[in-house]
Amino acid sequence: METANEPLLSDAPGIKIWCSRFPRWRHCLVTAILFVAVVLHASTGQPPFLRKGRSPLFLWAAPSKDVPTLRIHGGPEPPSRMLDWVPRVCTDRYEGPRCSNVTLWNGIDVCHRDKDPAASGFLLTIDWAKPGDVAIQSNVTSTFFNVLYPKGALTSQEHSFLVRLINEVDLQAAGLSKHDYFSKIVDFPSFIRYFILEELAKDVDGYAFSNYVKIKNGVLFHAAPWDFDLAFNFACMPRYFTNALTGEAETGVRGWNVENSRSDALWIGPMGFPGGSVQEFGMNKRQLFLNIWKYPGFKVAFATAWREARQRALGDEALVSMVAHRSRVIATSAERDLYIWRHTNRCAFWNCCAPQDAQSFEEAQEHLTSYLLARARWIDANVDLLN
Repeated sequence: METANEPLLSDAPGIKIWCSRFPRWRHCLVTAILFVAVVLHASTGQPPFLRKGRSPLFLWAAPSKDVPTLRIHGGPEPPSRMLDWVPRVCTDRYEGPRCSNVTLWNGIDVCHRDKDPAASGFLLTIDWAKPGDVAIQSNVTSTFFNVLYPKGALTSQEHSFLVRLINEVDLQAAGLSKHDYFSKIVDFPSFIRYFILEELAKDVDGYAFSNYVKIKNGVLFHAAPWDFDLAFNFACMPRYFTNALTGEAETGVRGWNVENSRSDALWIGPMGFPGGSVQEFGMNKRQLFLNIWKYPGFKVAFATAWREARQRALGDEALVSMVAHRSRVIATSAERDLYIWRHTNRCAFWNCCAPQDAQSFEEAQEHLTSYLLARARWIDANVDLLN
C-alpha cells in the first residue's frame, strides 16, 4: 500500500501499518511478549534459532523477584518513515504493575488544550468504559467514549462540551434530531477510510471495540485503526457474523460487517474451557457505527471512496504485492513463532477458518492473499447496491 499516489488513504494514521506490516500474523505482538515465558519453561532444550550463531529475538531482565520485565529486541526492521502512532501491547506479569495497553500518538495533532474546549483537541476511544479514564456514555446507543487526552480530570467546561458533542453525534446518527447537521460535526472522509478498512478486514471486534477517534475544532474524526487480531477470515463463527437487520449469518467473504450484531461474546465456561459460556452485553456494541452506516448519504460516499481505492491502494495487484512484501519482512519471526507454538492450539476461543495456518507460514500467506482478493471482489459486486 506504499504507492506513490494514494491520496485516499495516505493521511489515515496507522492504516498502512495494520493493512500491510502484519499480514495474517495477528498474534505477533502478543506472541512476542510470551516468547520468554515459553522458552524459559521449555524442557526440550533450545530451539534452532537460539543456538550458537543465531540472534535471539528477546532479552530477559528481572530487576526484582516479584516483577520480571520483558524487553523485546530484533524482529523485522521498522518502516523507514516516521510512524504517526506507536502501538503498545504489554502484560503486567512481565512488565510490572504500571504496564498498560496504551498507544503513543506522535502525529495526531490533538494535543492542544485551550480555555475554550471547542478550540481544544481531544483523543478518545470508543470501547468499554476503561478504569482510570474519564468515560462518557452517550444517551441513544449507550456508547462509551473514553478520554485519553487530556489525561486526568477534565474541567467542568471540557466535560460539558464533550457530553454535548457526543450526545449530538449519537442523536444525529440515529436520525432523531430536529435539525440535520451531522456532516458538520463528523468528518466523513476519515470515517469512510475506517469503514473501508473494517469492511475489507471483516474484523470480529471491528466497530465494537478499540475505535480511536479525535475531536478537533468541535468535529469528530476517526484517528487510527487498532486491534485486528480477529480479522481477515480468522474466525468462522456464525454468532459473530449475524446481520442485525436481517438475522442472517454470513461468514467468509460475504456480508457487510458493520451490519453484524456484536451483542455478546463466548467466554470461559464453568470448567475453565474457552467458549464454555456466553457473555451477554445487553446491547449491540456496533450500534453507533451501524447508525452512521445508515445515515443518508454515507453509503454513497463509502461506495465512491471504495471504487477509488480499488483503482489505487486496494487494487488486486497492490493487495497481492502488499502481502508478499510484508511476508518476506516477517518470515524469520514467523518461523520462530511456528516453532515455539508448534504443539499448541492457536484457535483458543474461536473456530478458526484455517487452523492449518498455525503450522505453515506459506499456507497462511496464501490464505490471506486469497481472502483479501475474494473479499474485495465481493465488495465490488455489492457496493453499487448501496446506492
